Amino acid sequence: MPGTNRPVTKSFEDRLRIAEFDDSLIDMHWWAGPRYKGVKATGQRINEYNEGDQTYGLNPVVQNETTAIYIANTVIGGEEDYQFATIKNHSYVGINKIVNVNINDDSVEILDRNVEGYEEFHRFITNDLPTGASFNIKVLDESISTNLKSLYHAKMNKGWLLKSFDYRFQTSSAHLSANNSMYLYKDGLEEANRYVTGSSNSNSVEIANTPSGSVRFRYAVIEMFNGTANGKGDLFQQQHMGPCFTSSSIVSNKFTRQFYSGAFGFVQNDFIGATNTHRLETSDLAGASRFIGINCLDFLRLNNSDNSLEEQEKTEMHITFLDGEKDFSVSISGSGSAGNYSYNRSANDERSIGTFEIDPNAAVLDLGDHCHSWLPQSHEISLKSPNDSRFTPAGTTFQDRFDNGYLQHTGSENLTIAQKIAIANVEGGAYGGCEAYNTIGSGKLQEGVNLSRIDDAKVYIQGGDLGPIGFDGCQSRSKAAYGDEFSNKILMSADNYYSGSFRYDISFLDKDHVIVANIDKNAELFDGIGTKGVAIIPSNMHQKVKQNLEIYLKKAGLITQAPTTFSKITRRESVPKATKTNKRGF
Repeated sequence: MPGTNRPVTKSFEDRLRIAEFDDSLIDMHWWAGPRYKGVKATGQRINEYNEGDQTYGLNPVVQNETTAIYIANTVIGGEEDYQFATIKNHSYVGINKIVNVNINDDSVEILDRNVEGYEEFHRFITNDLPTGASFNIKVLDESISTNLKSLYHAKMNKGWLLKSFDYRFQTSSAHLSANNSMYLYKDGLEEANRYVTGSSNSNSVEIANTPSGSVRFRYAVIEMFNGTANGKGDLFQQQHMGPCFTSSSIVSNKFTRQFYSGAFGFVQNDFIGATNTHRLETSDLAGASRFIGINCLDFLRLNNSDNSLEEQEKTEMHITFLDGEKDFSVSISGSGSAGNYSYNRSANDERSIGTFEIDPNAAVLDLGDHCHSWLPQSHEISLKSPNDSRFTPAGTTFQDRFDNGYLQHTGSENLTIAQKIAIANVEGGAYGGCEAYNTIGSGKLQEGVNLSRIDDAKVYIQGGDLGPIGFDGCQSRSKAAYGDEFSNKILMSADNYYSGSFRYDISFLDKDHVIVANIDKNAELFDGIGTKGVAIIPSNMHQKVKQNLEIYLKKAGLITQAPTTFSKITRRESVPKATKTNKRGF
C-alpha cells in the first residue's frame, strides 16, 4: 500500500561480526518472560503470598476483598448441645445478619436472613467464608469478657449437623473381642461366596459398585471362620459379632422422625430365638445396621430426589469420627518420639474435624435374603470421595484383611432381591428354610452361613476392642497366632493412631446459615456472647472496612460507641528482599 514502505538503512553484508551475546541474559525474567516463558503470575492462595509464588514482590497474585461484615447471634459449643454432632474444641456459629459496606460513600446496607432469600443470603457466606477460610471475631457487647484468639477458620459452612446415630464404644464379653471390627479404608479385593453350605468356593471379584479410590467405613463385622481338617468351623453366635452397639443411640430429630418408626434411644439387644435368623433379627447389630444401612440411606435418596422440596429442605448425611479431634487433612511423617514427627499444613476443612459426607449416590446395598432378615450383608457405608482429594483422608494407609459372615438360604447366592423374595414366599415365612441355632452339619462351617473377605484393603484407621493397634489380618483361632499385632510389624504410622475409644456420629445436615469454627466456647467465650452477638471479620476484608470497623458497626446500629473520624488506610508495603528479586528475575 502507498505510504507504508519503510527504507532499509542496513544491509546483511554490513552486519557486525564481532559482537558477543551474554548467555546469562536468557535466564533473566525480563528477557525470557515475554519471549518464551510467559509473564503469567502464579500463586497458591488468594489474598496471600506464599514461598514459590510467581508475583511482583511479596504481593498476593490474586486479591478478592470483601466489604461484608457478618453478624452472628448464636454460638453453640461443639459439646454443648446433644442434638448436634459432637465436635470438640469447636462451635456452631449461626449468622443472622450481614452488614454490607459501600466504601465509596461509606453507607451501610443490612441484610437480614429473615428477609432475604435463602440462596441469596447464603451465597455471601460461601463466597467470603468458604471451608478453610480464616477470620477473626469481635464481641459487640463490650462488657463481655473473652479470651479470643487472633485467628479462626471456617471448617464447614453448610448448616447444623443433627445427630442421628451416636456410636459410643463399649467393651462386651458377649460380642467380638478377639479382633477389631471397624475399618475406615479404601480399595481392596472382595472375595464373595467363600464358604456357602460349608464348602470353599473362593470366588474372588473386584469390589463392585464403587470406583477405585472410594473410601468406605465398615461399621461392623460378623467374623467367622471355616473349619480345618482337624475340626469343624464356627457356629453363628453373638461372640462373632462386633462391635457392641448397646451403648449407642438412635436419635430423634426433624429428619429421623420422618422415616424411623422404631424406639429412639439406646440400641436394644436380645439375641433370642430358635433360628439363626431370629437371633440376628433381635440383635443390636441388626438394629444399628438396619437404621444406618437401610433406613437412613433410603430416606437420603428419597429426600434428594423429591422435586417438591426447596433446596434448603433437602439434606445430606455426614459422619464425624472421634468427636472431630483427629485432623484427617494432615499427614504425618517421621518416626521415634513425638517431637521427631513432622506435620503438613492442615486444610482446615471438613476433614480437619473428622467429618465426611456420605455418598448419596452409592449403589443399593447388598441386601441379604429372608434368612439374613433382609439386612445388608456388608455392614458399611461409602463416603463421597472418589478421585477428589477434598473429600479423601490425607496420610498413609496400612494393608489389612477382614472377613465377614452372613446368613443365607442354601443356594440363594448371587440372586437378585426379587429372586430372594420369591424363595421366601415359597418357603412360607420369615424363617422358612433357615438354619436352626447352634447346629452344625458335616461341613466345615455351619449350614446356611456364607463368608466374604476384603483382602489388601488400604486402611486409614481401625477400631474395636483392641483399640487403634489391632491385628494384621485375621485367621482361625485354632491357629497358633490369631493375628500379628501391627505394633510388632511396624506397619502402622502416626497417621493411623488416635487416642481414646473409637466413636462416631452420623448426622443429617439441617441447611442453614451456620459455620463450624475452631472456637472453644468454654475457654474463649466463657461469658457467652451477650445480647448483641459477635461480628465475624473475614481475612479478606477490605482494609478500609477493617480499619474503620466500629464506625460501620455504629452506622448499622449494632454498637453505640465509635470513633468520629475515619482512619487513613494503611497497607503494609510488600517490598521484596534482594534474594527474592534475584531468584525471580524481576
